[in-house]
Amino acid sequence: MDPSYPTQNWSQNLSGGGQIDRLFEYLPDVLFFAKDRAGRILRASRPFLQHCGAKSPLAVVGQTDAELFPRFMAAKFRADDLKVMETGQPLLNLLELFPNEHGTPQLHITNKFPTFDSEGNVAGVCGTVRIYENTQRTIQPYLDIQKAVDHIKKNFSQPLTVPQLAALVGFSVRHFERKFQAVFQTTPRTYLLKVRLLRAAELLSNTSQSITEIALGTGFYDHSSFTRQFRRHMQLTPNAYRRSRPAYGPHGALT
Repeated sequence: MDPSYPTQNWSQNLSGGGQIDRLFEYLPDVLFFAKDRAGRILRASRPFLQHCGAKSPLAVVGQTDAELFPRFMAAKFRADDLKVMETGQPLLNLLELFPNEHGTPQLHITNKFPTFDSEGNVAGVCGTVRIYENTQRTIQPYLDIQKAVDHIKKNFSQPLTVPQLAALVGFSVRHFERKFQAVFQTTPRTYLLKVRLLRAAELLSNTSQSITEIALGTGFYDHSSFTRQFRRHMQLTPNAYRRSRPAYGPHGALT
């Protein structure tokens, strides 16, 4: 192919961006989005719309993360967007919370890239979001520690230690922690905490259990320690989170 082929003119002349983003609608578990510098969504694939609870692009286009997602999520998304735009460099393999189709937080992997205008200035951000487990099960480093990860998911409400988890996969504690960090970009203890918080968020949304019952049932020492950790990571108290969920209105929270 002639290296002088006018690829830039070709892309600029595409109607509607050539609808290249439609490709993402046919990739399983991949959500595509594009935003302007102000954080307003310009394009979104159908799976992205579904995760936002929207039936058409009109319900999402022009909206910001703050208008679509819980505050603790929106603040993280915006901070990452600003970093991408300020540096002009992508952020890859971000392990973060994103709503599933039912609105419950779930671990996802996000890749964000800067977009540029015809003069080379950063014009916004585009990216993909994928369900974490669906992307990691085919990767060998994950498979090396999968037994420990599965054990955490099945027994998160019980006291678990890093030496116990390392022994399950036949690694020394130090090697296990390094391997775990490489796969999840976090420590085993923090991952365990996130699993507990995700399960607690699900129970807050879908059950009438008391805060204390949820705290003890998801592995926290007591009501106060659970509330402290939940507020730190979710930017809301458990009661405030419950009131914000569709399943429970302002009068649905139980203590």
